[in-house]
Amino acid sequence: MLRTKASEVEDGEQEERMSRFIKCYDDEYHERMVFMAKESMAIERFNNQKLLPIVEDVVKLSICLRNEASILRSSAPTDLNTPADLKEIYSSLCKVSLAEVILFN
Repeated sequence: MLRTKASEVEDGEQEERMSRFIKCYDDEYHERMVFMAKESMAIERFNNQKLLPIVEDVVKLSICLRNEASILRSSAPTDLNTPADLKEIYSSLCKVSLAEVILFN
């Protein structure tokens, strides 16, 4: 509104100041909106309900993972001439161990 009045009166300096003000306001507006959106998303993320598994299910999964790890350890080849089998068993054992750690936490 002031910029329009300044252009009607042909006050170039006032019009330039108003243009700079509007540009600064627009730049800050974007930053303020991004900040508010990120803050809102963070609040929503922390306010979500997290469902906990039933204790019996956790125990069953833990037992299953222990059994799988035991089977993998006992099936490791004794001769190291079969690196492909050893690599596959080691990879599976790593996955089972990681699952146990995740379940424990």
